[in-house]
Amino acid sequence: MTFDANNSVQLQEARADLRIRLDEIAEREFRDEELDRWINLGQYDTWLQLKQITSIWYGKNAQVAIAGYTGTLPADCGDIKKCVYEGTLLPMIDYKDLEGYRYSSIYGSRDFVAQRGQQIITTASGLIATGLYVYYYAKPAELTSDTDYLNVPEEFHDIVIMFAQTKAMQKLGLAEQKQATEKDIGNRLDAIRSAYMNEMQMEEYRKNLYQQGR
Repeated sequence: MTFDANNSVQLQEARADLRIRLDEIAEREFRDEELDRWINLGQYDTWLQLKQITSIWYGKNAQVAIAGYTGTLPADCGDIKKCVYEGTLLPMIDYKDLEGYRYSSIYGSRDFVAQRGQQIITTASGLIATGLYVYYYAKPAELTSDTDYLNVPEEFHDIVIMFAQTKAMQKLGLAEQKQATEKDIGNRLDAIRSAYMNEMQMEEYRKNLYQQGR
């Protein structure tokens, strides 16, 4: 399973890359299953860091059917970004506060939604079953086959491998190497965020120029 991005790095290639890097710091052999687990953890860590700065890689949306107060989210839904019901944005609240909102008169007729695992729960029971659209960050699928692709664009697969390295370093007790690698990861993530923010600013600038020229 892949995302709609330029993914061309397969699990078998990522495993070989990780094995070569670990050979430089450890005098032991690692099982394929061990390396695969670290790579899967690495791509999940990458998702946690990058999901909110752009929807290019991880952004999806789906129509969710509501029965009573509850609907089932897509299996790959990690975190909800926003919910829209018949063109109206529904505020997201914490699940533990849901009952208080549902029975409070303070909020009038406003409707709220909360996420609980793979369920979405609303404060209103009268929502049309097919009227709710959920925009969310899709969590990466687990890589199980050699031909599965990493769930990030090829140019950033290195971050996944570096995260995987830190898992191995922790097991091996290589605290200094782990700290140095984590610092390198942080610098690379900062560079991605900076590039993305610059892209967003340029897009806003182009929009303003277009509006001024109309």
